[in-house]
Amino acid sequence: MRLIFIRHGDPDYVHDSLTEKGWREAEILGDRIRQWKGISQVFVSPCGRAQDTASFGLKKLGMEGTTLPWLEEIYFRVESPDTGDTVGAWDWMPRVFTAHSDWFRRDWWNVEPFKSVPEGKQRYESMAAGLDAVLSHYGYRRSEDSPQRITSSPVYYTDHTATTSKGVSVDDTTLVFVCHFGMTAAIMSYLTGIPMIPLLQHFFCPTTSVTVMNAEEREPGIVAFRTQIMGDCRHLIEAGEPISASGYFTDVFNG
Repeated sequence: MRLIFIRHGDPDYVHDSLTEKGWREAEILGDRIRQWKGISQVFVSPCGRAQDTASFGLKKLGMEGTTLPWLEEIYFRVESPDTGDTVGAWDWMPRVFTAHSDWFRRDWWNVEPFKSVPEGKQRYESMAAGLDAVLSHYGYRRSEDSPQRITSSPVYYTDHTATTSKGVSVDDTTLVFVCHFGMTAAIMSYLTGIPMIPLLQHFFCPTTSVTVMNAEEREPGIVAFRTQIMGDCRHLIEAGEPISASGYFTDVFNG
């Protein structure tokens, strides 16, 4: 199984759509998606900026996307311990988040200031349940080695002979998710066991970037997901479209 995550195009957050640049990025991305073979399903966040981005690729593939409510951006706001301001979970200054080692726990929602905002945990749980429902449909069952499924080991069990209702072999499945950077970080956290907060602080996925995770089954029936590429924008570079710095705080490399 292959999972492909796409961040929406350069956003017009006020209108929940795309900027003029974002529309160009989405069209260029559509040309890249058109070349992908064997896509089983395309899932799309309900947010307008993701729907607009997905429209180009879906049209060129001749497919319809499936909107999943839990793919909506996982953005939530908490009180900053240094200023008291209410900010997003990835807007911390380095001197702040490095001073709180407990924020780097897998169960980050059990420590302050996140504990006081249950929306973060609720959104993470919703993502976990939604993703597992999708993977289970294709024959991948998550192991549960603790009472709290969202802290369980990021390992899945599968059966080589399992097929979908359309008779497609599980191992040949490619699923595409058009969503957001925060949601991609949350999913990667869930699939790898890496805490979400450092993923948000130390990694970046530009707009219309492509992130690929593959299921590795090195032991029969036991699967772990490994990242092949993250935040790839070669389609923009090849088309001469600069990479957007939306959500980034330094110069973007366009090489």
